[in-house]
Amino acid sequence: MSTVSAFNNAGFALYSDSLMGFVTDPWICLPIALAVIAGGLGFPSCSSCAAG
Repeated sequence: MSTVSAFNNAGFALYSDSLMGFVTDPWICLPIALAVIAGGLGFPSCSSCAAG
């Protein structure tokens, strides 16, 4: 659920404090940040950049 909510910026949280418990854990923060960025760009933008 966290991956889907990060990818579409929906704001769903599995914990009452959201991701505050993982603020110092790069193995959690980096994939979430990358999913938010990739979701914000959208598939058409990403595929357009990849195609050249």
